[in-house]
Formats: sequence, C-alpha cells, structure tokens
Amino acid sequence: MEKMRLKIKEFLQSERGEFGMSAIIGVAIGLIVAAFILIPGIQTFATQIMTDMQNWWANAISSQLFPN
Repeated sequence: MEKMRLKIKEFLQSERGEFGMSAIIGVAIGLIVAAFILIPGIQTFATQIMTDMQNWWANAISSQLFPN
C-alpha cells in the first residue's frame, strides 16, 4: 500500500501528473459551467412535460376511463 502511495505521489509531482491534474480540473470546471447553463433549460423542459402530461390525462385518459 505504501509503495502505491509513493508511486501516486511521484506521478503527481512529475510533469505528466501536473498535466493530468490540470485536465481533471479543466473537466470539472467545464461540467460546473455546463450545469449552470443547462439546468434552467432542463427545468423549463420538465415543467412543459408535466403540464402536457396533466392535460393529456385530464382530456384523453381520465375522460374516457371515468366518464361522468
């Protein structure tokens, strides 16, 4: 276990490790920015789907299955 820890530490201190860490940080930043852009659009999309499902249930299914 100690040997593996030393290998990881050496890798992170090398130039390749710095590149790997930079890539991980870059991906994380990209995901965070994408989340701030996409979440409002997804919320609007989900609201529209729920409204359409309620209308479909009230107008098509409920009126046919449970007539007054």
